Amino acid sequence: MSAVQIFSEISVLISGHSIEDLPTDLPEDEAASLLNAVACAWHPRLLLLSGSIPVFRQADSLTDCPGRRVVFVPASSESWMPHEWRAIFREQGHIVIS
Repeated sequence: MSAVQIFSEISVLISGHSIEDLPTDLPEDEAASLLNAVACAWHPRLLLLSGSIPVFRQADSLTDCPGRRVVFVPASSESWMPHEWRAIFREQGHIVIS
């Protein structure tokens, strides 16, 4: 039985250039937000609906990605986002969870 691919990607936006650059001194609420975003991105239903594993993307590099994405924006990444990020994602048809 094959599932219909509803999402092309599950993204977790991080405040750094790579996963190795994640800050180690986040306040408790921001650290919890980041951990929750990563955990939720691995939800079995999302994995089934996307047909792929989650990816980490730089929060400050909004590029035009084809397809419909589920985008997790942890609290620690919001300050890295461009001013108009919500409008950009909405126009592209992505689902944003922040």
